[in-house]
Amino acid sequence: MQQGASAPARGRVADHVVVISVDGLRPDAIAKFDASTMQRLMREGRYSLTAQTITISKTLPSHTSMLTGVDADVHGITWNSDKTGEFGYVKVPTVFGLAKQAGYTTAAFFSKPKFHHIAEPGTVDYVSGPSGGVIPWNSGKTLG
Repeated sequence: MQQGASAPARGRVADHVVVISVDGLRPDAIAKFDASTMQRLMREGRYSLTAQTITISKTLPSHTSMLTGVDADVHGITWNSDKTGEFGYVKVPTVFGLAKQAGYTTAAFFSKPKFHHIAEPGTVDYVSGPSGGVIPWNSGKTLG
C-alpha cells in the first residue's frame, strides 16, 4: 500500500492529479534538510518514499517507465538525451494520452528537453519547460 494512504480508494476521489518527481532525491534528505514544501505536499497528498526505479536507472528511461507503466524493453527508450528528432515519441501509451482519452485536460512541466519523448502532441494540452530539440512539444499551446 502506498505511504500516506490508509485504504485503497474506489471511484473518483479527486478533480486534479499532480505527479511530482524529484530526480535523485534521497528520501532521508527531506527530513534531514527540513524540506518544508515537500513535507507539506506529503502531509496533504499521497507519496512513496520506497519507490524503486527500473534496471536502467537513468532519468529518461526511468521517467518514461513511470509515465507508461512498462519497462524499457517495452517502451524502447534506453538513451538519456533528447533524440526526439531521430526516434520520435514513445511508442506506448502514457498517462497523458490515457487521461486525454478519458476527457481530462493534461499539463506537463519538465526541466529538461529530453522529456520531449514522452509529451507526444495531442496528449498534453499544456507544456512548459526548456526549449530545444527538433520537434515541438505540442501544437503551440504552452505555459510560461
